[in-house]
Amino acid sequence: MESREPFQLNLPLERRALVLIVEDDHDTQTVLSHFLSINEYDVLCAGTGREALTIIENEPNLDIILLDVFVPGIGGIEVLSRAKRFDPYLNIIMMTALGDREIAHRALELGAFDCLLKPLDLTQLEATLIASLSHSEYRKQSWWKRLILDPAA
Repeated sequence: MESREPFQLNLPLERRALVLIVEDDHDTQTVLSHFLSINEYDVLCAGTGREALTIIENEPNLDIILLDVFVPGIGGIEVLSRAKRFDPYLNIIMMTALGDREIAHRALELGAFDCLLKPLDLTQLEATLIASLSHSEYRKQSWWKRLILDPAA
């Protein structure tokens, strides 16, 4: 009988993924930056929504944004909305300390890839980053290539 186990798409990136961390808590920003760096991500940081939007508009190689819902100035949901208007394919993972379903629902409606609760489980974060990058690489393929993917290849 043929195996029905799921297969992982092997879609290699041409370069290290660039992640923007948008977090106003310096300690959290430092921990995330260090964790991502040792896991071979390139990292940029912003402490406010306005700083984040400036980076988003000026950094064409941005792959993922880790975005706190509550950042000073322009809040995370507004940054998400503006970033998606600027680049609808940008992967944005929201972070929040509040387990508020309404916030998570609104973020997903606006195009967030996922919404994670703080304090972050770094194993879950890594899995979410990998899934986000895989999804992004998959979307870049032509529709006809998606149809002919061979799991045995």
